[in-house]
Amino acid sequence: MLPNNIRYFILITGFCGFTFAQSLQFDWSGQFGLETQGGRTLWNRTWASGPVIMDGTFAYFPKRYGNLVSKDFRLQTAASFPVLRALPDSQKVTSYLDYTRGDFLLDELEIGLRSADSNSRKYFGMFKRDFAGREGQFLVPYAEMPIQQSYKMDYTSKSTGNSLDVSVIRLITDVGLPDDSSAETGRYTDEILSGGFLLKNDSDKYCWTLNGSQFNQKLMTNVLAYPDLGYLRLNRTSIHGRLTVKNTDFPVDHFGLNSQFQSIGDSSISSLGWNTVYAGLDGKGWVANAGFTVPADLKESQIYGEVNVIAGWNGWNISANALLESSPRHYMERMARPGSQFETWYSGGLSAGKTWASFELTGKFFAGIREEDGFEEPYISMGPAWKWELYRRWIFSGEMVYSPNPIPESDGIGLRANIGIQGTEWLFRENMLTTFYLWADAAGMRSKSNAFHPVLHRPVSIGSETAAEDFGILNFRIDAVISSVLIRYQILNILNASYPTISGWFSDLDEESTFFHANPFFPKLGRRVSFSITWQFNN
Repeated sequence: MLPNNIRYFILITGFCGFTFAQSLQFDWSGQFGLETQGGRTLWNRTWASGPVIMDGTFAYFPKRYGNLVSKDFRLQTAASFPVLRALPDSQKVTSYLDYTRGDFLLDELEIGLRSADSNSRKYFGMFKRDFAGREGQFLVPYAEMPIQQSYKMDYTSKSTGNSLDVSVIRLITDVGLPDDSSAETGRYTDEILSGGFLLKNDSDKYCWTLNGSQFNQKLMTNVLAYPDLGYLRLNRTSIHGRLTVKNTDFPVDHFGLNSQFQSIGDSSISSLGWNTVYAGLDGKGWVANAGFTVPADLKESQIYGEVNVIAGWNGWNISANALLESSPRHYMERMARPGSQFETWYSGGLSAGKTWASFELTGKFFAGIREEDGFEEPYISMGPAWKWELYRRWIFSGEMVYSPNPIPESDGIGLRANIGIQGTEWLFRENMLTTFYLWADAAGMRSKSNAFHPVLHRPVSIGSETAAEDFGILNFRIDAVISSVLIRYQILNILNASYPTISGWFSDLDEESTFFHANPFFPKLGRRVSFSITWQFNN
């Protein structure tokens, strides 16, 4: 049975809606947090930003690096490739500026320049973030740089039968961390240099695709409570090739080899190499792959299999997937509990949606289990998502996700809800397009035994004194577009933001009750009021 506060919260907010995003920020800047995909977090999973393959051992929250990295996010499997980015139909040169100021010294700036025509596209972008946190926990004494810097260069070209996508990413983190063992703030530094390319050649008979990427990361943790963490360096090399034969009579039409190498260590190095060999068939609305994942030492080999289906039937849109994949255990787990070097995940999902006039309804179901020296506890994640146009560009939408037994590799939330309303209107004689958002976020039935530790970079067992708390907050945003300028005003956690005003109305309301814990190892969150301006220039 749901706790009363969560049950009442859902009943109240069931009259409003917004689009639910399965991410949990530990702070209001987005510097730390977890991203959830299909019931599992992105932690220790491979993902891509454009053609660049990112190792998810420690880089598991794309939002940290800014929109220029997270906008091209794509979860990767052994048989999947990054998506080739499209080119415009005509020549176009644009530049943009995106600037945000907010509470607790929040200061974010992203600038970019794009030059594109029908044959090529060039892009250069920069992002920086400053943020102190409500308790100043992110301020690093004597640090001169922002807590986050990101730089990205892209080049995409296309000619007859050939496509090329190249990207280079530089990411620099220098941020304070809470340190309960010292009066001073701890320090975390992280530097990532990564590059990759995606090359595709398509002819009448054959199509071959090649993706190569190199990921380099070095991080330093200086927190007195965890003196053994220190300095770590991670390198990841990824080479993935596939040959597709067209109009073949064979039961398979493509063959692929995905070769991976990872090394992590400080004074000693832990190195792993593994190769996935597979064959598959592309059908109309479906694709299937099967093969083997073989470590470099030829031990712990595992079957690889993946099926993805997209279909439409009687007005329904249906998608389903199943995956059997082996990958390295997380480095911190290998150090804490020596044993198998690899783990195997059995996972699958089903999504079904239908539209009736102005109402859309989708149901989702995900399940999986991990095998590591035996089977672990399975996970299940399910829930509805809806979108209802109530009246001329006024939309009630939302999503709820229920996980009856959150596993340690999840965000630990048993019930999630994001529900709200958005409306768009023309103002000032149709010179300003304005969109209003009012939405509620709720997290209930949170795990009392496990939580993700952002300093240790892994899930840990916790006691009742540090258990994650359920929470529910109400938020507001207004976007105004004038010509090529977007102006945004946003309030996250309206109750805390309005406390100085409403405290005089309710004598029994204390400010502490308006705070909440997104993560038990970080200070509580209050409000975030911010003002943003996005300006696009067409040159």
